[in-house]
Amino acid sequence: MEVLTAFVRARSVPKEENKMPLPQDIQSTLTVIGRRTPIENEQRINLSSAYLIGADLSGAYLSGAYLSNAILIRADLSGADLSNAILIGADLRWAYLSEANFSGADLRWAYLISANLSKANFSGADLRWADLIGANLSKADLSGANFENIKWSKETLWPDMTKVAKAKNIPAALKTHLGI
Repeated sequence: MEVLTAFVRARSVPKEENKMPLPQDIQSTLTVIGRRTPIENEQRINLSSAYLIGADLSGAYLSGAYLSNAILIRADLSGADLSNAILIGADLRWAYLSEANFSGADLRWAYLISANLSKANFSGADLRWADLIGANLSKADLSGANFENIKWSKETLWPDMTKVAKAKNIPAALKTHLGI
């Protein structure tokens, strides 16, 4: 897996701004990585700083993966297992993350602007300083998620206020906005 992830990191550098679609060789490699059957004591998948605009990682197994500073704008990670993944500073603007599992994930400083996070599991996730402006978090599980210093807007869609109340360090302004 290290060879495959090194290939993706090396080949996914941007040649043109917002180049889409993702080259087929990179997408095919990502499909293999995401579909693998994990083995005991496997090294974490490392896709840190990879440029993966529009990647299709739907249903991928990326538990514990390193994705810090990865560019995943408009990527499809719906139903992906990102539990305990490291996504510090990852750019997930406009990404489709519905029903993804982020339990225990580190999403500090992640850009989730206008991302679809409906029905995602954020239990125990660290979202400190994450940007959730315009994100759709409807029906998301926020139990124990750390919301310290998050950015949000009136356009951000939240689950029922009882689910939001299960998060930690909820900003006072958000509590007031949602009536918590």
